[in-house]
Amino acid sequence: MRAVSPDLIFILFRNVETIQGVLECAEGVVSRQFIRWARHLTAETIVHVRGSLESPVDPVRGCTVGDVEVRIKSLHVLVPVEHPLPVDVFSIDRVDEDDGGLAASNRVRGANRLSFLRTPTAQSIFRIRSGVCSLFRSALEEQAFVEIHTPKLQPAATESGAQVFKARYFDRNAFLAQSPQLAKQLAISADFGRVYEIGPVFRAENSNTHRHLTEYTGST
Repeated sequence: MRAVSPDLIFILFRNVETIQGVLECAEGVVSRQFIRWARHLTAETIVHVRGSLESPVDPVRGCTVGDVEVRIKSLHVLVPVEHPLPVDVFSIDRVDEDDGGLAASNRVRGANRLSFLRTPTAQSIFRIRSGVCSLFRSALEEQAFVEIHTPKLQPAATESGAQVFKARYFDRNAFLAQSPQLAKQLAISADFGRVYEIGPVFRAENSNTHRHLTEYTGST
């Protein structure tokens, strides 16, 4: 929400994509009282809006849709947000341009996971990963590879050189899988032919560097 004057405000709408809405006084359509009411809507309120799509004077840089904006004619609240959110949903995903630090710490992001997942940054991570996995699958399936899913709870360590996460499984010891390598070798020996998996790998190593992750997605 950005108020320009008592007669004009801009509202950011999001439904996967983000687009700018323009609410401006217009005789018989939009009153100043309506604008005053809209100015007090809390961020993340779910609304139903009607209007017309128009080209802005300048491209809108703060939205994913920048070549059009919504000239609002009516706006109704479907699900109100009665209390202000504990975080700023418009900055929780940002990085400080001066020192490269996070505008909100990972602890704040984790505690407000739903709000963080709504941001363009978080959604881009998932969409990029989805695209990469789709390309990976397409390339391998063209070469007659079969996708398999290997166990992630195992009775013993299956790979040397990496620490394992120990867990209790119905009063017995179990370990999170360090690698799908052994299971894939078994599948190949069982005449599966070419196999691959896209799945999580767990290693009990302190994640001090980008080369040591306790959990990552393996594609092999």
